[in-house]
Amino acid sequence: MRAVPRIAQRSSAPSLSLSRIILALSIPLLMSGCGSGTQSSSGGGGGASKPTITSVAVVCSPASVLATQTSNCTATVQGTGSYSSAVSGTATDGTITASGTFTPIGAGTATITATSTWDATKSGTAMIVVGSPTAKEWTWASGSSAANGEGTYGTLGVASSSNVPGARSSQGIAVTWTDSSGNFWLFGGVGYDSTGTLGSLNDLWRYQP
Repeated sequence: MRAVPRIAQRSSAPSLSLSRIILALSIPLLMSGCGSGTQSSSGGGGGASKPTITSVAVVCSPASVLATQTSNCTATVQGTGSYSSAVSGTATDGTITASGTFTPIGAGTATITATSTWDATKSGTAMIVVGSPTAKEWTWASGSSAANGEGTYGTLGVASSSNVPGARSSQGIAVTWTDSSGNFWLFGGVGYDSTGTLGSLNDLWRYQP
């Protein structure tokens, strides 16, 4: 009769030990899983970089106009990362459209400002000299401002803002006139060709304001 309790005691002891072994083995597996998840999350977040704007530059062409003319302005935004290149434009002594067209309201010097919409602390400016159309004074509009500049002819019959007639000499005066549409014409004279050679020219130019 005493042998029965002894058998019961022996059967309950191994059951308790097996439970402890299973619990002890399961703890490192859970810790290992948490650790690898944390490392993966921090590694992915560390690779991202915040976009920044480094500079905004403005160029207006022409940089000198009459009060009855317009100038086209372009803003260039530089930065790092995935940033927006959009800008907002303002102008003194005139108005500027979203596409960059500046219209003066009178003679003077206008300041064009382009500000990044991504970072309002970054902006660029350009100056436009506006002459009075009633003063009957010459105003430099475009082309070389240096003496004896050579001509840029481009493609014959194709208008382009990069085409520029060469400088003309007082010898062999060129012929100029304005037609009924307001176009200014220039023909011949003694001046500099596309290679910078001085001589008698046989070229015809039309300027459309």
